[in-house]
Amino acid sequence: MVGGPYYDVPQGRRDGRRSVDTDTLTALPSPFLNASALITLFGTHGFNVQDMVALSGGHTLGVAHCPSFTPRLKFEASTLDAGFASSLAATCSKGGDSASATFDRTSTAFDGVYFKELQQRRGLLSSDQTLYESPETQRLVNMFAMNQGYFFYAFTQGMGKMGQIDLKEGDRGEVRKSCRVVNKPSW
Repeated sequence: MVGGPYYDVPQGRRDGRRSVDTDTLTALPSPFLNASALITLFGTHGFNVQDMVALSGGHTLGVAHCPSFTPRLKFEASTLDAGFASSLAATCSKGGDSASATFDRTSTAFDGVYFKELQQRRGLLSSDQTLYESPETQRLVNMFAMNQGYFFYAFTQGMGKMGQIDLKEGDRGEVRKSCRVVNKPSW
């Protein structure tokens, strides 16, 4: 629907019986992590550096709220395009903590623009821009910026691995009748 790659999602997988949005606060990486911390964190789940950078490219879609990036405006000026910083500061001063900004200029299309914007120092989050600033990951950012097809390939590989995290077996979890809703008890 947004132009990105297709990838297989195995069916019949058991999901947890709990689905609470606040769980993401501890499950997702902090927007303030540097490349080394991201590599370590993703590595604990079996991802390599290429997987981590490609999955970060999922930020080609969507928005982040001001508290996720205002520290970057104050403390990371050397890695932030001045015009972009001014625009973000105006957005947050006008809308407060509930205001948001898009991850890249094509935030409704799944494409490689996210990586091109990192090259221009227009990464919204610290955890985005660090991917270009770090020697550990800059080569991959450049490769994905230059070759969208390779980014798509690497992204699908990472999503395949992501689908294997915390698999439930036996009586743990449930196969949902609708993937969006926890099954109702049958008693």
